[in-house]
Amino acid sequence: MEKRDHHYIPQFYLRNFTDPNPPPKFKPYVWVIDLKEKTLRKRSPKNIGFIKGFNDTRDEDGNVTTIVEDKLGEIENKAAIILKKLLNGKYISRSERLAFAKFVFSMRIRVPYFKDLFSLVLTKPEYTKQFSDLFYDAPPPSPILDMGGIIRTTNAASYVLLRMNWCLIKAPEGKVFVTSDNPMLVIDSNNTKAAFVGFNKPDVQIIFPLSPSVLLKGGWQPNFSLLRETNAEWVQKINSLLLLNAQRYVYMSTGEVEDLFS
Repeated sequence: MEKRDHHYIPQFYLRNFTDPNPPPKFKPYVWVIDLKEKTLRKRSPKNIGFIKGFNDTRDEDGNVTTIVEDKLGEIENKAAIILKKLLNGKYISRSERLAFAKFVFSMRIRVPYFKDLFSLVLTKPEYTKQFSDLFYDAPPPSPILDMGGIIRTTNAASYVLLRMNWCLIKAPEGKVFVTSDNPMLVIDSNNTKAAFVGFNKPDVQIIFPLSPSVLLKGGWQPNFSLLRETNAEWVQKINSLLLLNAQRYVYMSTGEVEDLFS
């Protein structure tokens, strides 16, 4: 039971958001906004984005196991290699796209925000109906999120993401994307009040920052290029949405926050 620090935001992912210009002899660090404490601090990737025992599950005998942590680790190990290829502009195969889709989807449902939201909304009848409408005839789940179910859901939903159209969006020089403790944005402009936004909506958009300079965008609308450049205003708009989407922490490669958000 030595695997106790469970990173809901993987360290390999956070390392992409470290400050590129640290002082001499400083270890790599990420700038962290704590929205609750209203502070800005420098933190090593290994010291942020984790909760002790967060992914624990129990076996048939009631013993705590690390099976979910192990499975997430397998997803991360593959994703780390593929992310490097994406950021270097290299081709990825269909199997690699599927593996990365698993990672991207896991980043929606493995975080504390989703676990808390899941528990909250499924105790309210209006949200239970919304869940039933989204998942058709599936019975309403328990308000306590089964961490083991995260792996099963991730494996199934990744095929939906695989069928979507995706592109990489590059920030202009001097501008950077941020990320957070809830880094996956799922936007449905036709239903902004929904607690659960389904991927089957025709206008749904998925936004997921890969690094300060590159963001992954997906949806059902056709893309005419796999790599696009954007402008400073759009970067600020997305950063502001990521800020609103955060539960408590925003992670950045710079401590100069004035121009990051609109």
